[in-house]
Amino acid sequence: MSETLSVPGAELGRWSTKEWRERWHDRWTGASQTTRTRVQLAVLLVSVLVAYNYSLRTLLATLDQQTPLAYISLVPAIALALAVMLNQ
Repeated sequence: MSETLSVPGAELGRWSTKEWRERWHDRWTGASQTTRTRVQLAVLLVSVLVAYNYSLRTLLATLDQQTPLAYISLVPAIALALAVMLNQ
């Protein structure tokens, strides 16, 4: 028979899912527009890097080759630079 170990008073520190969601929602809506934009941009960039990890690695691997196809690896960097320049 196995028994679970419980700490007295540990239940008081737990939040329900609804409380947790409400706290984060209040925190998100209370944040400045600049902070929200930066967080959204960071989440977008991280998700793109995770989703296209293999493709980006193979593009970077062909960067040092002396063929016209090597310049294809510059497309993501140029696109990111253009997006930053357009938003300023």
